Amino acid sequence: MSLITITDVIAAGLREFNGMSQYAAEALARAICCSAAKQGHAGTEYYLPALHTLTRAQRNEAIRREFNGQNLREVMKKYGVHKSTIYRAVRRGE
Repeated sequence: MSLITITDVIAAGLREFNGMSQYAAEALARAICCSAAKQGHAGTEYYLPALHTLTRAQRNEAIRREFNGQNLREVMKKYGVHKSTIYRAVRRGE
């Protein structure tokens, strides 16, 4: 099994979200990692949260926009959440 580096992860993100070529994405990812190393981050382990955690704020924003008090079941089904999640998102403005 080959080791996936943070450089690989950054390069993949640049290709996916910015449409960069593989060569350009890898070059920029290396530059970003070199900069991080110069700042003292070399050898540090990082945790990458699950996608649902990273996108929770966006999901909650969409729930606040869409929920009108009359469409609870539809919003629950669309986002795959319990009614308490919808009410919490609306109440807290998270």
